[in-house]
Amino acid sequence: MIKNISKKAFVLASGAAIGQFFVLIISPILTRVYSPGDFGVFSIYTAILYFFSSISALRYEVAIPLAKREIDSNRLVIASFFILILSTFIVFFGLILLLFYRNEIYPNYFVWALPVGIFLAGLYNLIINCVLRKNHHLMIAKSGALQSISGAVFQTFSGLFGVGVLGLILGQMLGIVVGILSLIKSTKFNKVYINFKIKSILKIINEKSNFAKYDAPAALISIANTHAPILIIGIVFSPTFAGIFALAQRIIVAPFGILSSAVSNAFLSQGRIYEQSADERVFREKLYKLLGLIPPLAVCASTILYSTFPVIFGETWHSGAEVALWIALFAGYKVIFDSIASLFSIKGIQKKGVKIQLILLVVRLMFLIVVGAIFGFHIGVAFFSFSGAVTYFFSILSVFSINNNYFNKYCLIGIFEIFLAYSVMGSLVLLDIEFVYSMLLMLLSFFLFVIRSRNFMKNLKNN
Repeated sequence: MIKNISKKAFVLASGAAIGQFFVLIISPILTRVYSPGDFGVFSIYTAILYFFSSISALRYEVAIPLAKREIDSNRLVIASFFILILSTFIVFFGLILLLFYRNEIYPNYFVWALPVGIFLAGLYNLIINCVLRKNHHLMIAKSGALQSISGAVFQTFSGLFGVGVLGLILGQMLGIVVGILSLIKSTKFNKVYINFKIKSILKIINEKSNFAKYDAPAALISIANTHAPILIIGIVFSPTFAGIFALAQRIIVAPFGILSSAVSNAFLSQGRIYEQSADERVFREKLYKLLGLIPPLAVCASTILYSTFPVIFGETWHSGAEVALWIALFAGYKVIFDSIASLFSIKGIQKKGVKIQLILLVVRLMFLIVVGAIFGFHIGVAFFSFSGAVTYFFSILSVFSINNNYFNKYCLIGIFEIFLAYSVMGSLVLLDIEFVYSMLLMLLSFFLFVIRSRNFMKNLKNN
């Protein structure tokens, strides 16, 4: 089972990696044809889109690859699709009412762009989970690459013609449509006929109600952990700062998210096997080997980004260097947690997942709002990052306490590593250290983390 999960995670990650690599290559062009304000409005649209699309089917689609019987899986497909349609109409009419009473809240095109985007994203998630059940991971990998590349190309050409924010939104929609069409064509999803009975659909909805009660709130809070800061920054500070923050997330969190999403999806596709497996301890060891060096790599990435950000993306985005540094620093902890968070659904303990995700959201946003309001945007982001690293670290311990508590004894050493990383990066920012010296600091930090990680894995094997 361990080899299957690793293999499937690699296949899933490869397609997304190709697409994300293309997005990273083309990002310096996008930042020169779109302003930080354009990215700010687009990031606010994207945040709202992900909020609603994450629960547009009340997470019943996640139960599709986990269902033990094929007939239950088919019923979940129907249930998820009709819930998605209902959710789309609710959002549409809600936006019309808001536009009628308070038309200055958002641009008019949000009225049609958000419902269309929510439906497309929800449908894509539904089809992805159907494909996961059939273990067609290569199709998903190709779909992810096509989606990212086609969307980025359209956004670039739209920006060259001065379309503005709408070009970014339409490019995202086009990418999702391309992804959907590639999966439907490959899996013949549109030719699947299911015996539709309302009573049986309502029965499966009731049987899997934990996904709506606990997994849906957990997913919403998880999305909020990524996108709520953008909304908060746009409201408390400005859309320009929101655009800067969104760009930093786009080039840092998204690549790391490839790994976490691949591992999580591979987990879900093997959930029925993992649930009855006796080698959970072996899996944990393999997972730590895979992800254990992400924090030191994040330290290196943050140092490089701080020195090269304005050169790559243009002087207009100069203030984004410090934001990118702080985001890169905690992203490693986030990817580890996101990779294993699917354990909550697999184990049927979604309620615990909701609590952990809520703690992550409240603590980080509290530091961002309070510290940012008192000391300014950049200091607020620094404390937001530090609180994120600490809370994600403890959340990882909490996830693995599901299986075993032996990991807790490494808590103090882990916290020391976090303080060390932030001390080094804080010195880099406060002292405005030149590039050569920052590279030396990066190398020193990297070797310290590598040594610690090697010792950690050695101790892990002996437990």
